[in-house]
Amino acid sequence: MRLSPWVAAVAVTANTLAAQSPATTPPNPLTLAEARSQAREASPEIVAAHRAVAAAAGRERQAGAWSNPTLAYAREQTARSGDGNSQDIVS
Repeated sequence: MRLSPWVAAVAVTANTLAAQSPATTPPNPLTLAEARSQAREASPEIVAAHRAVAAAAGRERQAGAWSNPTLAYAREQTARSGDGNSQDIVS
């Protein structure tokens, strides 16, 4: 059985192309959730926005906190010395 020259040429070309192409598997497809996760980790704008939200939450928590208590005492003379008139001030 003789093959036509065209069939033989196609067979040789197909074998040559198959030998030249590397035998690699295609990469796994990326899901939408994985793409979003990678974008969140790689985007400087998104990272900065997350940090700004965290800072705002910290300021909100601090604004609701009680201030540190203070105690002050003072003694004031209300008349000339020796009269014994004085005033104690506690705040």
